[in-house]
Amino acid sequence: MKYAITYYSNFRYMKDIDEMILYWSTKDDIVDYVDSIFTQDQRVIISFSEHDTNYIMEKLFPVMMKFKRVHNNISVRFDGFIPDDEVLITFKEKNIRYFFDQYCNCWDALYGLTLLGSSDVYITEELCFDLSAVSAFCKPRGIKVRIIPNVAQYGGRGIADQIPDMVKFFIRPEDTLLYEPFVDVFELWGESNKISVYYEIYKQEQWLGNINDLIIGFTDDVPNSGIMSHFAGVRLNCRKKCLQGKKCDICKTMKEVAINLADHDLRIETERKPIKENDTDIKEIMSDGRTTSDENASSTIKE
Repeated sequence: MKYAITYYSNFRYMKDIDEMILYWSTKDDIVDYVDSIFTQDQRVIISFSEHDTNYIMEKLFPVMMKFKRVHNNISVRFDGFIPDDEVLITFKEKNIRYFFDQYCNCWDALYGLTLLGSSDVYITEELCFDLSAVSAFCKPRGIKVRIIPNVAQYGGRGIADQIPDMVKFFIRPEDTLLYEPFVDVFELWGESNKISVYYEIYKQEQWLGNINDLIIGFTDDVPNSGIMSHFAGVRLNCRKKCLQGKKCDICKTMKEVAINLADHDLRIETERKPIKENDTDIKEIMSDGRTTSDENASSTIKE
């Protein structure tokens, strides 16, 4: 599984992360900076939000061409807009890969971005419960599937309290291997002073605390150590039939079992990997968001 984060200066695994997203900078030496910080094996994604076509062609395009000459794996992500056809055609002709920050929570959105030549797609919300079909569509077209695993996702707006947390989409660290055949990139979200810990937890493929201490937007007190191993396998292609009036209580049952086990000081026994910090330290970091080493973290390139 490849992992991506948005760049910040104090990320502890700068040489290990697979993909780094950098906000566009007009600094003259941005190319030299990237080339000095990241290896050729790491993918660098320039996050770009200037809508003006002339600006794109006069500023961004020359820099991306320069990037192509010095770095093997460079892309641009257009944030908040879709450029004019002139831009997309030019980028295609010069083999500059691009994609969009728009989320695909339905097949129409996925199909539309495919026609625009997107190299990657963010699969979110309900479409995440049909990932084998999504992967079968994207892989032959050379499109990378991107997932945000540590955010509880649901379709619709203003109804968060009406959708049970356990039936929202999220991926536990223990379940990453199950998703690997269908997902190309896990993009971790969160406050900069937590990202290094998120990365550790997901790479270690285990979390011994509550789900709500790890997954953003998950509020129920559910002990992750009490969730059974087949939880993700059931959800992978379930298409959320539980909300379609079809009988399925797996997520609800999993929650009840996990809470009951915790009440009796029990947990599901699985193979545990050694971690760099003890359980208490990691739980404290995730619950209050403070770490000493990350106090001066920055999400932009320093002057």
